[in-house]
Amino acid sequence: MPMEANILVYTKSAFIYNRIENAFSHNHGVHVICSISINDCIYKIHERAAYLSCVIVYSDSDEKEYLLEIAKIRAANRKIPIILISSGNTVSFIHKVINHGVNDIILMPFTDQFLIERVYRIINKGSEKNKNVEIISLSLFKYLNGELKKAQKGNYPLSMMLTTLQYDDEEKYSKKQKNFFLDVFSDNLKGLYFETDLFIRFDQKYYLGVFPFCSSKNESIILSKNTERFNRLVLMNMLPADSRMITAFVSYPDNMNNIVDGFKVLMKTIRKDFSDHDLEIYFEEYGQIIFEENEEVLV
Repeated sequence: MPMEANILVYTKSAFIYNRIENAFSHNHGVHVICSISINDCIYKIHERAAYLSCVIVYSDSDEKEYLLEIAKIRAANRKIPIILISSGNTVSFIHKVINHGVNDIILMPFTDQFLIERVYRIINKGSEKNKNVEIISLSLFKYLNGELKKAQKGNYPLSMMLTTLQYDDEEKYSKKQKNFFLDVFSDNLKGLYFETDLFIRFDQKYYLGVFPFCSSKNESIILSKNTERFNRLVLMNMLPADSRMITAFVSYPDNMNNIVDGFKVLMKTIRKDFSDHDLEIYFEEYGQIIFEENEEVLV
């Protein structure tokens, strides 16, 4: 996975630093910089602010000192991504480090490939080189219409899915925490789907999945895999115990003849089964899709 990056690693553990350095040793465009004290870390952030891609932090300090160090790093640079390597996999710990400015968390143990992929993702989140999701989103309505027309012409099924997380107490978690949980959830779902499938952020809350050759009968297979992965994340304390997975499907030819009606079916399911009445769907090419409560749609 080729990339160019300058990664500052703040840790007192020679093992962790060597592990990170070795993981990126085959990529000559990546430079790993070591820092073993918080003061040196802050100095290097100020000195190399224009060149640093991210800061990776690992510390065996107590929680209070750990959080203080993270807060100092965030105060030194408000924009640089901070990745935390941690064995403190409790939901309360995750909440605290997110609130102190951490962008991503890698729980131990982890593979080198997993580390590389997470660093690559966080570095390129705002990169101009990785605008495929945004490009698809800008013409999403056209893309979806095209996929449906291909399914109709080829006489094969097509399913769409909206999925997100809900919480028993929505006020308990900040917007930043909810975004983090949704990122963790979606990152773990992406590996379940085929390369021909589309799985992207749809709005501030939902992810959209588009599955060619998937009939309504096969939706249960996707739901089962999603549920298994969600339950595993809860058991690993990567998602709160009071979170719930919301998933709604619509499928051609069973209950979708066009994209607008398809989203109306999804909206009806989400309102009826999950009591989420805040979902609004708007496409630049079409406008807002309005679904009235008494409107008849195929479900």
